Amino acid sequence: MTKAENNHDRLFPNGKHVTSLISDKTYFIIGKGVKSTKTLSVKRGSDGRFILKIKEYANGGDKMVPIWSANIGGSTPYAKTYYANNVSHMSLISSDSTINMVKSIIRGAPPVLV
Repeated sequence: MTKAENNHDRLFPNGKHVTSLISDKTYFIIGKGVKSTKTLSVKRGSDGRFILKIKEYANGGDKMVPIWSANIGGSTPYAKTYYANNVSHMSLISSDSTINMVKSIIRGAPPVLV
């Protein structure tokens, strides 16, 4: 639990939530279309270890992060949020579609969605 709390604390650099750092220069590239965990349960086993059980999956995410979490509950700016279809979390930054989106953003052209 301490590890989870420490990770949560990282969302508040200098006492402000990271979403307060979003500016007009911020873009979002989000993986979607990969089966992702939607709900899970946690219980403690007889040996004291925690046991995670996935209860439900959804297709809206990148296998690790559900889409509603990645787009901050739908609050990311529509014009600056792009979705990489069928790209998993671990390959998001190395996928051709993501790399092409970044190149388009740098050139000032709207990314071509794949």
